[in-house]
Amino acid sequence: MAPIHGSFGWDCIHYGVDKRFHVDRFQTCRRADPGLDLGGYATDLLGFTLVRHEEAAYPVCLEEFLTSYNSTANSPMDQRDLGTCIALAVSERLRRASWLTKAWADHLLGVLEALSATSGKTGGLD
Repeated sequence: MAPIHGSFGWDCIHYGVDKRFHVDRFQTCRRADPGLDLGGYATDLLGFTLVRHEEAAYPVCLEEFLTSYNSTANSPMDQRDLGTCIALAVSERLRRASWLTKAWADHLLGVLEALSATSGKTGGLD
């Protein structure tokens, strides 16, 4: 258990005029498994690479992200465990999205499909 954002995704990250990254929308902060936040980030990363047909970038970026995270984490995250966290993040996005359009639902389901197509591999796409 650790403090987590609770609904972390790319829409929470902003690059400021001070040339620093800022994270917002902390209204759902709580103590939970950090994998929930990591899964949210990985979900957005996977979706981003799928939309741009650059799936090969996903494992490289994910490995760099997890290496950086694990270098300071009290409980490092293994890529093999991340697939479940991604599925949970997609499920949560589908559940809470009152603005959900068919296109966005199809996008999220595509993320799950890409994840399940590589079941048993590390963190989704390899």
